[in-house]
Amino acid sequence: VAFGLQLPDSSVGRIGSAWQLNQPTPNAANVPAALASATHLAFNEWLANATPGLPDWIELYNRSTTAPVALQGSYLATTNGLHQLAALSFLAPGGFLQLFADEAVGPDHLNFKLAAGGGTLILYDALANEITRVSYGAQVEGVSQGRLPDGATNVVSFSGSVSPGAPNYTNSYA
Repeated sequence: VAFGLQLPDSSVGRIGSAWQLNQPTPNAANVPAALASATHLAFNEWLANATPGLPDWIELYNRSTTAPVALQGSYLATTNGLHQLAALSFLAPGGFLQLFADEAVGPDHLNFKLAAGGGTLILYDALANEITRVSYGAQVEGVSQGRLPDGATNVVSFSGSVSPGAPNYTNSYA
């Protein structure tokens, strides 16, 4: 079994012939954990023009407040690439996940880079049904864009408040 990104206080175990998220049950039969639908996932923040030496990235957000979402088998696509999340991975309820668009190997790396001149990000479930998409224009170096509030439809730029893996915010000066 290939393990990917795991959740604290949860276990992975076999239910029948499949590996899946479980409630911890040491020395007892495995009990599957409840999962939310992949439709709860949203592109929450992205950085498509990183400062030199740093990778581009995409942040996913789980809008469900009650259950994690299984990521294994999901596809992330751009105007120039496609990547399937192959490892057994999960995103906590209300959680954030930063995925590096750097063509490197690992459960939190994507096999494509983002286009700084603009593009489209698309998320598909394991059956290739589109879950969500967002299009963005030319990007300013070191400035991310994303949803404010988290998971909403409003897209803003985060100059000086880039927040991968955490809630989005903007700086307010009086």
